[in-house]
Amino acid sequence: MEQTAQTTAQNIREKEALYRANISKYMGLPDRYPVSIQAGSHASVTWNNMLVASGRTWTSQYYRGTSFTVTAHPADGYTITGWEVNGRPLQTDTPTLTITDDLLDDSSRTELAIRPMTE
Repeated sequence: MEQTAQTTAQNIREKEALYRANISKYMGLPDRYPVSIQAGSHASVTWNNMLVASGRTWTSQYYRGTSFTVTAHPADGYTITGWEVNGRPLQTDTPTLTITDDLLDDSSRTELAIRPMTE
């Protein structure tokens, strides 16, 4: 049984590497960067139809040159007052934020941290 699990894990790693190589080759998206979505204590966040519950953090990687959208859902009695990206506030009261490469600050930045602000 353990040998089967090890073989399955190895196959998954190989497939993931193949998928990344094909994305790079055929779509021209070679660079990925870490993304951390912190829901905060008074809001949850959806990203690609995934829910990041209040007080939780979700991390993954995203391809440079693409965009994605996050939407904050404030807890009862709270409103969204903006977003914090890489520790800097973005002044917007909209609960939806589209993430693009320009939010990475500069070409040397390799990580993106996103958090909704509430009051």
